[in-house]
Amino acid sequence: MTSSIQTNLVALQTSRLIGEASRTASKTMYSVSSGLRVARAQDDAASMAISTSLRGQIQGMGSCLINIQSADAALQTAESAMGQISEIIIRMRELATQAMSEQLSTQNLADLNTEYQSLLSEVDRIAVSTSYNSNKLLDGSFSAKKIQISTGVTTNDYIAVTIADCQNATTTLGGTITSQTNATAAVGLINAAEAAINTARAQVGAAQSRFGFALNVASVTKENLVQANSAIVDLNVAEGMANLAVQLIRQSAGYQMLNRANQAPQDILNILRG
Repeated sequence: MTSSIQTNLVALQTSRLIGEASRTASKTMYSVSSGLRVARAQDDAASMAISTSLRGQIQGMGSCLINIQSADAALQTAESAMGQISEIIIRMRELATQAMSEQLSTQNLADLNTEYQSLLSEVDRIAVSTSYNSNKLLDGSFSAKKIQISTGVTTNDYIAVTIADCQNATTTLGGTITSQTNATAAVGLINAAEAAINTARAQVGAAQSRFGFALNVASVTKENLVQANSAIVDLNVAEGMANLAVQLIRQSAGYQMLNRANQAPQDILNILRG
């Protein structure tokens, strides 16, 4: 390389390399401190775009998990209320069966019927009042409710839930037990109502089972999305620290070489003086 007093090319090249090492070291420090390989669009525009899309899906799946858990809680509430109705129906059958016996007096039958009618009213009260998040569950209004379980908009991305009407008018639960004849008729109504409630509970149980599997799928999907996003934007800390050490060594060595390069013109002058 030609020696020159006017232009110190070696010093200029060394200064440029120091600048490159310094910028790379600063970028690596930022990445190590943030834990991200891609923290800004300038780091990797394509990866940032993909990551943004993935983060949107991750947030969406998080909402879907909440939807599924909330729906399951609503179904549990409905099933618990149906269980109470079933217990009441069992007691009503006991009363009606007792009233079918002919040794009872008119007063005995009236007393039995008082409890029977009270339980009948309680069934309707439970059916009308049971609710979750301001939604009535057992009055027949909870029909074809769409529960979003994925981030798409097709019919495969939601589950439609219907909870049967458990009011007495629908299940045919009713009658009186003021006589043996009435009690016998009441037993028939009770049997029909019990079958209807059992069917409704089975449907709720089937929906709960389906939501359980949907919850598992949504959880795994979210985990995979998080893993994919991590692979794109997260920094391999060990690799980042190793790269940082290299850049700092380059920077330090560069300053030493720059100092030596700046001595070259002085060496030429010393030769000329010599």
